[in-house]
Formats: sequence, C-alpha cells, structure tokens
Amino acid sequence: MADNNQNRQVNQRPLFLLFINLGLGGVQRKIVDIANYLGKSRPDLPIFILLRNETSFNLEGEITNPRVRIVDYRRWAKIKLPLFFPVFVIYQIWCRQPRAVLAFLDFCSLPVLWARLLLPFWSGRVVLSEDHYASRVVPLFTLGRFRNWLMKIFYPLADVVFTCSQATRQDLIKNYRLRPEQVRVAVNWTTFAQRRPKVKEKAFDLVYVGRFFQTKNLPFLIKAIAALKEKRPKIKALLVGEGQEEKRLRAMVHSLGLESNVVFAKPRRDVENAIGQAKILVLVSKAKAEGLPLVILEAMALKTPVVAADFAGGQEFLRDGENCLLFRNRKEFVKKVAWLLAHPRQRAQLAEKAYRYVKKRHSLGNLKVYLQALGLEK
Repeated sequence: MADNNQNRQVNQRPLFLLFINLGLGGVQRKIVDIANYLGKSRPDLPIFILLRNETSFNLEGEITNPRVRIVDYRRWAKIKLPLFFPVFVIYQIWCRQPRAVLAFLDFCSLPVLWARLLLPFWSGRVVLSEDHYASRVVPLFTLGRFRNWLMKIFYPLADVVFTCSQATRQDLIKNYRLRPEQVRVAVNWTTFAQRRPKVKEKAFDLVYVGRFFQTKNLPFLIKAIAALKEKRPKIKALLVGEGQEEKRLRAMVHSLGLESNVVFAKPRRDVENAIGQAKILVLVSKAKAEGLPLVILEAMALKTPVVAADFAGGQEFLRDGENCLLFRNRKEFVKKVAWLLAHPRQRAQLAEKAYRYVKKRHSLGNLKVYLQALGLEK
C-alpha cells in the first residue's frame, strides 16, 4: 500500500517545459507538439510551460492539452529583469517538485541545473536540448562568452542533452565537457503533412520564415535577390519574422531599390499559408549555426521545394537534387533558384520527393526519444 501511494505521488508530480517564449520558431513548435502528444498518451500528467518573455504573437492557441498551464515570468515577477529569471525557475521547481524538466537552450537550461545543485531534496530528471551549433551561436548573444563558460561548467550535471544532428552532437562533446553517452541526437519532426494551405495562388517566388538574427545570414539573401532581379525584374520575396536585424535589412532593401520585390511580414500562426503562397522556401544560414531547422521540414511537408545553405550537419538529412537544392555560395544560390523558378515541372518533382522523404523520416513519433529520456515512456 505504501509503495502504491508513493507511486501515485510521483505520477502526480508535473512535467516542466522551459523556453524563452511560445512565439515564432522550431523549439516553440516542438513544445506544442510534446504537450499535445502527452495530452493523449498521458492525459493524467500535469504540464507546466515556463516562459521568460511575453510576445505579441504566440502558439498558445494551438495547445489542446487541458492539463497544460503556462507560467510566464513577466507576469509572475515584480522585478522583471531577465537576470532574475533563474530565481523564478528555481522557485517554481522548489514549489512544484517536477518529476522531470525539459529545458531548451542555455538561458533556460542553466537555471534548472542550478536548481539541481541548490535543492538536493529534488530528485527530478533534467533533460536539456541544444537545437543549434552551440559553440558558434551562444557567443553571439548578450553575455555570450560568459554563458558559454557557464555551459562548460554546469552542462555535465544534466541527465541527457539532446541535439538535432551528429555535427552539433560532436560540437557539444568537444566544447562542453560532456560524455559521449550523455549527448543524444533527437531527429526533428513536423506535423505539417496534416495541414493544407488555404491559399492557392503562388504570389511569391521566395519565402523565408524565421528570426531576423545574424546567424540567419539574411543580408546574403537580400543581395542575392538583387542579383536575381537582374534576370527576373518582377521577382517577389516574402520575409516572415522579427528580430534585431530587421532595421538593417529594411535599410538594405531600400538602398538596393528592392521595395517592390521584398515584403516583410510579422510572425503568424498560420505559417503554412505563408509557406504555401511561395514557389520556393529559402534558408541561407551560416555554415555552423543550425541543427536541423524545423521550417525546412515544414516546407517539405507542404510540398514547397527548399533551397538551403550547405550547413554543418545538413547533409545528414538533406540530399542535393533529391529532397532539396543545396548551395555553398551566392553564385550557386542565384543559379539554382533561377533554374528552379524557370522549371515548374522539375520544381514539382523535387517537392514530391521531399514530401515522401519527410513523411517517412520526420514523423511525430520522433519525439518519443524525449519522453523516454524524461521517464515518461519506455
């Protein structure tokens, strides 16, 4: 009887999911998918999603699991400085004693590891997820070098650290003192094969969806559009997102005379319609920045062909000419985009092959590795 009561108490302890916000991005989609999946497989499990920032746009409306509660630091705290976010996380763990925590990226992962040190009576599992090329990306953020040092000190305290590719796995092992058996690859997934864009007309030639951040290399894209305009004066590109680079990008568009060619749009929940109204989705990130961007898989699932930079780890999943087109420099990018725009039949064939690939390799079942690490599935 005592054992049964103890098991019941453990089962009632919640799961924590931590990230900066529920706005635009692949991590946000993953959180929503995990929460909704658990609503069906573990309907008794309370889930708390802890967020650092509020955003004007968020995916909260896509969460269907009634056991999910969102706790936003900005609403909770009287002192709203980001530096107090770790106090918020540690306090929530102290109060609610979660059975397991899944935290994404260093700014959410480090406070969980500090809680593990400061609260020795807390026995929950700690699972982290680094969805980018950490050693190259983290130093670019505010206090990046200091955060990088903290990761080297504290990340070895985690039970499991997930990442998106073997390339980013090797980066974590090499640069953050992690044991090889501690770092696992969680292949990304998408549910977008179940969605159908409402728009039929391809109003744009190109679409980019994501943050306007320096690792995304968007000045490269603006200059490439200017080069494409020489051959296709009416080329149209849609850039969906927001971020610190937006002002600079708008200035570039103006200086290159591309106001009639480039349209900026804020993040939107119906991202399938943004992708669906373009002939090609483009991703031009720097070589060592990405894990496996979810937007690539979403475009494939929507039968929108992809032209992507040949980034580290990309060739583990992407095959040039089979499920996408890859490029290494601006000349290749311009050449391949121009060719794809000029050949609609080959464009459709590439999209169909990519759709079959993503259905086979990147289904929702891929998230089970997270649940197994969290002790929620065998």
